[in-house]
Amino acid sequence: AGPPGTGKTNLINTLGRDMGIHIVKLTGLRGTDPMAHNIWDFHRALEVIRSLIPVIAFIDDIDRFVYTGSDENERRIMDQLLNDLLNFMNTPNLYGRVLWIAASNRPDLIHSEFRKQGRLDDVIPFVLPNAKSREEILGKIFPRNGIPFDEKVKFANIAEMTERCTGGDLEVIMMRSFQSARLDNRDIVMEQDLLKAVNEFVHPRDASMDEYLMLLALREASLSPLIPKPLPIGLQERVMDENRLNKAKVNQRI
Repeated sequence: AGPPGTGKTNLINTLGRDMGIHIVKLTGLRGTDPMAHNIWDFHRALEVIRSLIPVIAFIDDIDRFVYTGSDENERRIMDQLLNDLLNFMNTPNLYGRVLWIAASNRPDLIHSEFRKQGRLDDVIPFVLPNAKSREEILGKIFPRNGIPFDEKVKFANIAEMTERCTGGDLEVIMMRSFQSARLDNRDIVMEQDLLKAVNEFVHPRDASMDEYLMLLALREASLSPLIPKPLPIGLQERVMDENRLNKAKVNQRI
């Protein structure tokens, strides 16, 4: 759980690659328009999961698996999809063979059925990266996307200028810097291109929303070793006591 762009999906992909097993991503399970998705396709996806064991089953945006409209027929359809999914998750002969993982920006909106013990017990909170992490991200996303850059580029300087930027934000900045280089008929990104992209970047959320999403994620934390350390400056002082998360302070801040 955590703000968009903080690496939740990247973690799942890395986990699957390191384990050497397939990932089946259940997406498009939206509670606003269940009629747009064929129920037969949903059941087929569950059979694909069964056929690939051992497998990771990944439910993206699990907080949206709730019908919020007023049509009773659509509500019944969504309730049936939810019931079928829960029954599948509880299939005894799949225990230990299907690793269920979900991601959410708004864990406070997740359906209560997913919160029952034994379904999705361990919650990993994701927070905004600090300056050191942003420097590391910048150093990795250029080669990962096959974009050449000048060896003289000081990613540490760029990292200091991109406070509150997530990994997803840094990817946007990277792509814009490459576009800037191409407009100057260059194939290599220079520091001037990155500086231009940083100066033109507009944050998709305000600071209070970023903090709110991080607090929601921290409130769900289930294991101390899974809590990022250190937390972003400001948040650390507000919710930690002697290096331990104080959930009373988290709730008060929310």
